[in-house]
Amino acid sequence: MAKQTSMATMVANLELRSTQYKREMAQAAARNKQLTCEIKSTSAAGDMFGRSMRGAAQGVAAIDGPLSGVSGRVGALNGLLTTGAASWALLGEGVAGVTAVFYKSIRAAEAMERQQLKIEALLRATGNASGRTAQELDEQAGSVARNTLASVAGIRDAQGVLLTFKSVQTDVFDQAIVLS
Repeated sequence: MAKQTSMATMVANLELRSTQYKREMAQAAARNKQLTCEIKSTSAAGDMFGRSMRGAAQGVAAIDGPLSGVSGRVGALNGLLTTGAASWALLGEGVAGVTAVFYKSIRAAEAMERQQLKIEALLRATGNASGRTAQELDEQAGSVARNTLASVAGIRDAQGVLLTFKSVQTDVFDQAIVLS
């Protein structure tokens, strides 16, 4: 009896999954049909634009004189735009540029975080002998960097070195950083 129940359960599960599969396939076919229509619409718009550009190039070519060089440029532009090569090239360059910006931003943020953690550790190790908090040191590094040719990273490195000396405190610390 247990085998019959489990067999019936398995058959019911298979029928349910089959129905779900058919429904999902029908939804996928509908989405595919919609995408195909959108692609055709985009292609038609591109063809219309190409015809328009060809017409503009021919119209400019009909005018002899100072605009004769323009017709060649319009024709070349039309060739680039209608083949799609330019759009793919621009898309590739855009993705590469955004990726490079993100990569450099992440690296800069990591370096800043390492410096900040180093300064916080030095402050704890010296018992805040400098008389400054990590936030104040960060603000000081930004201020000095804006007012001089020094970088924020360079100022933080100098602060890290000075923090190792417990006898260098408040005013002396600030003067040493500004003069470095």
